[in-house]
Amino acid sequence: MTADGKQHREGNQDALESRVWKRYEPENYFISPELLLAWAEKQMPGEDLFAKTRQRLLDGLILEQVFDGSTVDFDNYQKLNASTRKTLWRAQTQNKKLSLFAEEFYRRLANETGTRMLARKGDLHELVVLCDPADLNGEVREKLDAMQRLLNP
Repeated sequence: MTADGKQHREGNQDALESRVWKRYEPENYFISPELLLAWAEKQMPGEDLFAKTRQRLLDGLILEQVFDGSTVDFDNYQKLNASTRKTLWRAQTQNKKLSLFAEEFYRRLANETGTRMLARKGDLHELVVLCDPADLNGEVREKLDAMQRLLNP
């Protein structure tokens, strides 16, 4: 069963090769708090005035949507080293639509700062340029390899 609660199976049938993203949507493989902040900084360079606001809004959203309002869990998350924090982030968000999370962060940031919305769901693919490939799940390589085989037989 996948994150959307439906049964999906990978396989081959005649010339059709079917692959299923286990984490609901491709954005779930690369969206992270660090990436959201990096994109905001890239879109608003030198605007240190909003740096604390960005972090405060993101922390509030993580507390609310990832840790269901548990300040104890959020505080423990904050105390972790970067590598362990990334692991916990992936575990806590595997059944969430991170595109909605990202869009909500940028919506709140725009409302609070009176600036434009930095990205909507249809724009999130642009954040990939800031990703560290080492942070991506092995499933991403598997799916991309399958696409490459399809496009370059």
